[in-house]
Amino acid sequence: MSAAIEWDNIPYALAERRQWLLWRFEEKPGDKKPRKVPYYANGKRRTGKQGNEADRAQLVQLDDVVSALLTAPDRWAGIGFAFLPGDGLIGIDLDKVIDPETGEMQDRALAIVQACASFTEYSPSGTGLHIYVLGETQSAKSNDIGVEVFCGRQFFTVTGRRLSDTPPDAQPISPEVLGRLHATIAQAKAKPERAAAPARERAATPAPAGSGYADRARIESALAYVDADIGYNDWLAIGMALYDALGEQAGFSVWDYWSSKGGKYQGADSLIPHWRSFGGRAPGGDGVIFRLAMLGGWQPPRKQRPMADPPPAPAVDESAGTAPDPEPAAQAAGGGGGEDGPPPDIEVPDSPKPWADRLFFRGRFLMDCRENVYLFLNHHPQLAGMLAADTFARKIRIMRPPPWHSGPFVPGEEWREDHNYRLGMWLGETQSLVIRSVDTLALAAGWVAREAPFNPVQDFVQAVEWDRQERLPSFLTDYLGVAPSTYATLSGTYFWVSLIARIMQPGAVVRSMPILEGPQFQGKSTVVRIIGGQWYSDTPLDLNSKDVYQNIQGVLVYEIAELDAFNKAESTRIKAFISSLRDRFRAPYDREPADHLRQTVFMGTTNQDEYFKDSTGNTRYWPWRTQAVGRINLEALARDRDQLFAEAFWRWQQDERWHPTREEQEAFFEPEQREREIDDPWEAQLAKWLKEVTKDRVTALDVLLDCLKVEPSKIDNTRQMPTRIGIVMKRLGWTKGRDTTGARERYWMRPEAWKAGVKANEPARDPWEGDDVPI
Repeated sequence: MSAAIEWDNIPYALAERRQWLLWRFEEKPGDKKPRKVPYYANGKRRTGKQGNEADRAQLVQLDDVVSALLTAPDRWAGIGFAFLPGDGLIGIDLDKVIDPETGEMQDRALAIVQACASFTEYSPSGTGLHIYVLGETQSAKSNDIGVEVFCGRQFFTVTGRRLSDTPPDAQPISPEVLGRLHATIAQAKAKPERAAAPARERAATPAPAGSGYADRARIESALAYVDADIGYNDWLAIGMALYDALGEQAGFSVWDYWSSKGGKYQGADSLIPHWRSFGGRAPGGDGVIFRLAMLGGWQPPRKQRPMADPPPAPAVDESAGTAPDPEPAAQAAGGGGGEDGPPPDIEVPDSPKPWADRLFFRGRFLMDCRENVYLFLNHHPQLAGMLAADTFARKIRIMRPPPWHSGPFVPGEEWREDHNYRLGMWLGETQSLVIRSVDTLALAAGWVAREAPFNPVQDFVQAVEWDRQERLPSFLTDYLGVAPSTYATLSGTYFWVSLIARIMQPGAVVRSMPILEGPQFQGKSTVVRIIGGQWYSDTPLDLNSKDVYQNIQGVLVYEIAELDAFNKAESTRIKAFISSLRDRFRAPYDREPADHLRQTVFMGTTNQDEYFKDSTGNTRYWPWRTQAVGRINLEALARDRDQLFAEAFWRWQQDERWHPTREEQEAFFEPEQREREIDDPWEAQLAKWLKEVTKDRVTALDVLLDCLKVEPSKIDNTRQMPTRIGIVMKRLGWTKGRDTTGARERYWMRPEAWKAGVKANEPARDPWEGDDVPI
């Protein structure tokens, strides 16, 4: 059974990536505890090289993996996020850092969380933490202290249970924090070796500055491909890397020369305060330089290869508090900690710099870029908190008046294209930030909105307090005038619980649609409108339109009026449409179409008593004959609507079903569905004839020639007649079979004969087999 997952807390930036999978526990002989084994959403086990083409092709977005989980919740323990090479993400796993009895967190873990200042969630056990940060590094771990850093491989078991006071999205990690994390792990791993090695051997061969595998010429060739107007954090990271790789004098010379190519350069004196601060931190490496250079098109010289073995560790001045580098083969000369000193645990950094200092400039002017618009929308006092993402309607909402707004304001107005133009004008006039492309403004608005998601329907459902008066079992009779019966009790209750399931668990399996029957102008459509409230629609659906899926977004209850007007082909398509679990379209804040889990349920209305053209697929429909014992009570329905939602929410929380069992389907639902099938004139004639024949098997040819008296020359070649006969025979309870010997003739078997097993060598047929099986 899968554990509860707080879907709304999962960052949009992660949800949109095709890096999601499923996982479950599996035991292996010799292991002390079950392993967490990853599987793809298609049910195949994840094997082979992580991040290769085959692996990436089978990973999916969050919506798809959620759908797979909800389809078979008993098969999976949960969902997982796979880290892939080049995805720009680092996972930090803190194992067993929370006391399960007291809930207290270890000091080291608290310091790491505060230092990383990024999206952090509890592990499935509740005793560990997962931190997602933006960046690149090399993987390292220590089982002794329960700290692991990985990048480009492995996966997190995702819970979405965000640790309070941590950001809602993944944030960049500073080189200082990343270096200290690696130093902590390296110290923990090196303790046994330090205890065994003589002190004079540890400090015997100090490595000179710049003794890493990357020499000055190689670094300078790489820096030629890195824009000196790069972001502030990357600019600092490059300076730190040069300090570690080339030493104090040579490194400063290279950093100064490279920085002078940028528009923000203010002379060598402006670099000195930063440069001096680099000496009091744990050493990093020049990997950041080569990574950025390769993004710019640099190709490493073929003659240069990483050393197979790391250089000897130099002696370290323990009073300076420096820490060893965990990956010396990819960095400059590392250092070793004191023999008996404690690991250099993470320290909480100073408060982040003001948001205005993070703005991007080209020379003295603000750059025309999405990042600058994002910073203004997220932090400027007149813009911060203005946008949010309505995850139900898939729209951006305006939650507070924009600075250019005048007159009364109603929160929740949709952010439209003209708002992008007004934002661009305001930024240009008041902030001297000129944005040339409206796409830049729209993308930044979507970025900011995704970081403030909300679901108004979920908020509504959870806000209503139930008065503990039970109404759902008698809902159909009390409010719609449906005759009381077991079917009315079950279908009425199941509908309301399914409605809540779609709200609270988007993509939940809801394959059936109620159909309100009754005369015109008696309030059937008004019933649907009252239930749906502000999230109702009855716009005719065009299943041939590419916009049909987008049109149902933001609609909780969609009315399909006059179902009897559909011909057979349309009826077949509508059955497939209403039972779909996901909709594919491009949301306003997305650049490309994506799959979105279905949040809509459907209700049909009709004036007819018979409207099913055939007997297949009718389990999709639950007929409700309104006004059979009384009028539709619209006043009572409107008065009690919220309480009906509240009771259904309570039942859903108790894990009540929202679909019939097979026994209930056969005993109570099928009779109601069969009653709405349009009579075939052949049915009465066939029923009379079948009572008179003595044999237990008949073929379609027997029926055509002996019962219907069709001339052989007039039997059609399109098989429409045998198909029609098959529908009638199925209604009458006869079971289809096939002779496996001789001519392999198809036939129909009398119900009593089939049940008695007249043909002993014929395997029993599952009457629930096929598309009509209720889920």
